[in-house]
Amino acid sequence: MVVTEADYDNCRASHPIFFSNNGDTAVALDHPGPVYFISGESGHCERGQRMVVQIVGPGTPPPAPPSPQAPTGAATPAGTTGGALAGAIAAVAMALPVIVIGV
Repeated sequence: MVVTEADYDNCRASHPIFFSNNGDTAVALDHPGPVYFISGESGHCERGQRMVVQIVGPGTPPPAPPSPQAPTGAATPAGTTGGALAGAIAAVAMALPVIVIGV
């Protein structure tokens, strides 16, 4: 689901900007700036299933990559929705320059 920055920071899924759980979701990444994604499944965001996608406009140089962070929890097992979410968003985002800043 797409949420505000504050909801992303607090893993709060109660008022998403966009929500879909049909397994075949497309999200329009049609304006420059950050887009905040979290898993709506209880406890998943707190375990790291969230990411920020930075959309860069034409002619905008990409920002410097963030410093690596120490792991904060268990890795997401293969085949869970976190990987599916990232893959789906990556597929949709191929039409625009995109930089993933946080996972």
